[in-house]
Amino acid sequence: GSSGEIVSGAELFRMEPALSRDVLAALYTPEESHIYAPDFIRALEQACRISGVLIKEELGSIRLVEWDRHIAVSAADGTAFYGDRLVASTGAWAQELSEQLGLPIPVYPIRGQICAYRTETQPPVKHMVFFNQGYLVAKANGTMVCGASEDVAGYDTSVTERGIERLRNWNNKVLPFLEGQLPFHSWAGLRPATQDGYPLIGPVEGAERVLMAAGHYRNGILLSPVTAKLIADFIENRCVPSEVREMFSPSRFANAWI
Repeated sequence: GSSGEIVSGAELFRMEPALSRDVLAALYTPEESHIYAPDFIRALEQACRISGVLIKEELGSIRLVEWDRHIAVSAADGTAFYGDRLVASTGAWAQELSEQLGLPIPVYPIRGQICAYRTETQPPVKHMVFFNQGYLVAKANGTMVCGASEDVAGYDTSVTERGIERLRNWNNKVLPFLEGQLPFHSWAGLRPATQDGYPLIGPVEGAERVLMAAGHYRNGILLSPVTAKLIADFIENRCVPSEVREMFSPSRFANAWI
């Protein structure tokens, strides 16, 4: 649904002067957007607190105790919580509910390593630049975020020299002014990948008080508003199209259970 056009030659370098002259062409999609995730999360937290949401932090692992007549969960320190519904949005850890619910939840962690440069004194980069090895996005705070490597490392979120060096090698080829510059910050996160590439959104069959909102892989932040709307629609019994229910059903892997 996003518009796009191929740009090349003089028009391409007029739009993005900092690009390497080895770049032959690009697909320009003006409807694409980006946000600064840390600020988004802080704003979301503030909005929740203003709305009366009670936020409990650093509870460690959470165990689902009861989900039939009502919801009861227990934190690692013994604190108990009760409610009518449980929305499990635990990202790469979503599969921890598999054994308790007797249902396959194939969500797996894929490590992504990212780095950031300071670019206040560098040529401006006006667009998000995607290429086959990653992306470069200039933020309003004078930094440029570059990501992201992908590797299977379990739940290890350490940053590796090899992962960041691979990003740097490609960055230099796409934006030559980055040659010789070192990132001032690097970090790693776990992307929750599903078996078929689609997220799990909605109630769990046979345990309808439990709703899943997980498995968005690279797009959890960007898809959080529409995911929240869908979850609210499920909880408040509003109409959710059947094709949406089927495509994102948390129970769609049940036939593969061994």
